[in-house]
Amino acid sequence: MTSSTTAIQGLGQVLVNVTDIDRAAAFYRDVLGLPLLMRFPGMAFFDADGVRLYLAEPEQPDFDGRATLYFRVPDIAVAVEALEARGV
Repeated sequence: MTSSTTAIQGLGQVLVNVTDIDRAAAFYRDVLGLPLLMRFPGMAFFDADGVRLYLAEPEQPDFDGRATLYFRVPDIAVAVEALEARGV
């Protein structure tokens, strides 16, 4: 059982690696209609109903297409310790 200090409280951000930031940003903005929050060279951030979508061109050439999920927790140090104790 998880305590209130280690429980995941929701998804805060999703990082999606893309090979062409301009094309990907246009798709999420113009086709899907997500609001653009901010844009920097090689990255763009969108609001997906309260969850931030982070598009980024990978810095390393060994791009593998993985996404990264950022979960919200009340205390990151406590959550890390508890998750590591569970084998994460």
